[in-house]
Amino acid sequence: MNELLKALRLKNNKTQDEVAKALGYSGKSGYSMLENGKVELTILKAKILAEFYNVDAKIFLEI
Repeated sequence: MNELLKALRLKNNKTQDEVAKALGYSGKSGYSMLENGKVELTILKAKILAEFYNVDAKIFLEI
């Protein structure tokens, strides 16, 4: 999952801070833990990321 999150972020030229703000984090550290696999991606956050990146949320559930 963490590789997918990082790949999507880099492909879309987004910083960790930008993605963190989209997910409602106050800073990038919360998102960084998600991207590094230290916390699990929730369904709600998967939906937010799918909308943010304009992809199908299923890609987050297939891994």
